Amino acid sequence: MTFKLHIFLAAVTFTLFSQSSAQAADIIITNATVFDATGRDAINNASVVIEKGRIKRVVEGKATDTAPVIIDAAGKMVMPGLINSHFHLFFDFLLG
Repeated sequence: MTFKLHIFLAAVTFTLFSQSSAQAADIIITNATVFDATGRDAINNASVVIEKGRIKRVVEGKATDTAPVIIDAAGKMVMPGLINSHFHLFFDFLLG
């Protein structure tokens, strides 16, 4: 083989093996119990991968992605869009 072909093959090999198989995410919530409100059972020990402010995927076990923010939600429940919208504003005025 010629020298140029050796250099080319070395560059291709380096490129293929240097790329990580893990994708970058913004936030990963790990060790969570995920309730998706679809009627299925909750997923225990799940990871929630969040990219650009949206849930990208939910995986059972540990996600292979990397993220600058990793939240350990052991013993906690993760569920979609449920908020406490019940309040009594007028009680604050009556009670002082």
